[in-house]
Amino acid sequence: MMYPRMQGVTLVEALVVLVIVAVLTMLAAPSFVGMLQQMRTAAATNDLLASMALARSEAVRRGGRMVLCVAATPTSCATTGSWQNGWLLFHDKNSNGVVDAAESVVQYHAPLAAEMVARGNSPVARYISYTGFGRSALLSGAIQAGTVYICHRSAQPVDGRSIVLNASGRARTSTWKPGVCS
Repeated sequence: MMYPRMQGVTLVEALVVLVIVAVLTMLAAPSFVGMLQQMRTAAATNDLLASMALARSEAVRRGGRMVLCVAATPTSCATTGSWQNGWLLFHDKNSNGVVDAAESVVQYHAPLAAEMVARGNSPVARYISYTGFGRSALLSGAIQAGTVYICHRSAQPVDGRSIVLNASGRARTSTWKPGVCS
């Protein structure tokens, strides 16, 4: 009696393939983690940039001041903290920088992930304000220009992003090398 030939893989062949896959995964994992960190940084940058564009367009559309501020709650601005705490956009009818009862919140963005850092330099540390002409201006009326730096806390150096706001109210992004973000 003849037995039919069995087809399949041996245990040794399966183990060799498993070892090769494990080695390739170990080699690819660090670059994959870096790529995920870059994507999170880009997403946070794009979220804030989109809110700035909305603030500017709403200021022009409404013909009045719109303020984008660091959020303390979904309906109030913070006096401490930075952009990673989240932000809100509101129509500041009386130009005092505070969400009053008669003023509407247009947008609220929840805090960024814990590993994200987003800080603005002095002119844009707590708020960005647009006049009805689409220009960025401090509540005092002075020109507002500054940079918000966004990066990912990581043990390895990862490129950060920055949003640069110029005196006319236009914002642009750029990449910077923070080393290790803290």
